[in-house]
Amino acid sequence: MPYRVMLGGRRQWYMTHLITREALQKQQMFFETLQHSRLAFCITDPTLEDNPIKYANPAFFKLTGYSEDEIVGRNCRFLQGPDTSEASIKLIRQAIIDQTVQTIDIVNYRKSGEKFVSALQIGPIFDDDGSLTGFFGSQLDVTEERETAERARQLADSELAHRLGSIVNVLTALVRLSKNDATDVDALITLLSERIRAVGNAHILALKPNQAGPAHLGDIAHVILSAYAPGVDQRLQIEGPPVNLPEPILAPLSLTLHELATNAVKHGALSKADGSVSVSWQVLPSGARDQLALRSAEAGGPRVHKPPALSGFGMTADLLKMTGGAITYDWCPTGMVATVTLPI
Repeated sequence: MPYRVMLGGRRQWYMTHLITREALQKQQMFFETLQHSRLAFCITDPTLEDNPIKYANPAFFKLTGYSEDEIVGRNCRFLQGPDTSEASIKLIRQAIIDQTVQTIDIVNYRKSGEKFVSALQIGPIFDDDGSLTGFFGSQLDVTEERETAERARQLADSELAHRLGSIVNVLTALVRLSKNDATDVDALITLLSERIRAVGNAHILALKPNQAGPAHLGDIAHVILSAYAPGVDQRLQIEGPPVNLPEPILAPLSLTLHELATNAVKHGALSKADGSVSVSWQVLPSGARDQLALRSAEAGGPRVHKPPALSGFGMTADLLKMTGGAITYDWCPTGMVATVTLPI
């Protein structure tokens, strides 16, 4: 025997269906689940004028601050307000026209006037004959998540702008300082290309999307030093504890490693078959800011003599000085030893 069931609001907008006992049990279970769900949920009736709400669960009342009497029989647009975007409204209208399931972020307002960002999922409800009988709408308050994401985006934009500004400043200094290290235009172009490539490699590594947090000194050292000694990795010894490089010292330190590697290949240990370079570092406590102490030692190369001019080393000293760092050299007969200190 079929049964007639009335579900929904206390006073009006009842859903009436002739259903079998089994269907009645399933429908009762469905609405019982909605009644206890923490997800705000409502059902509208497109067969009535203005597609009004005919059912809303307690979570919907709690989210919006309205009572059942204030909600049932009204179109959902009463939740919209001054900051509700026209783009969101158009997406909802289109989902209703197309009768498709869509998830849309929309700014809604509680009865108190407080606005919130809702992840609204809307979709059609069809009967067994395929006729449209309603639309469901579920709302999830994602205000905090969206605000957190927006703050993260703004921080990333700010960091990127700062980093780009730093790169521009370094490149400007490179052009100014490198002109004293080249004898002609071709030599200057080659020198600048090498130095810019060293900075670029370091920053590309630091900006890799899958890398969380600052650039790591070990990664930077391997990228730069290996580039200047291809095929002789066994002659490079790189070791030290994990160190995250703050952005301000990334470019000066990468350029310093570039100049040390260039010297080793052109004039120092790596210019000989048996030569080697050892780069190591440690972090030393020093007042309010720790000090990074990096040591580069050449061995097995040609006999070392202090050059009359420091060439590129003068440039690195200037850049390190800008960030509170310094570099010293020990012109040992067995190989040059350079010591870099930087506050981190």
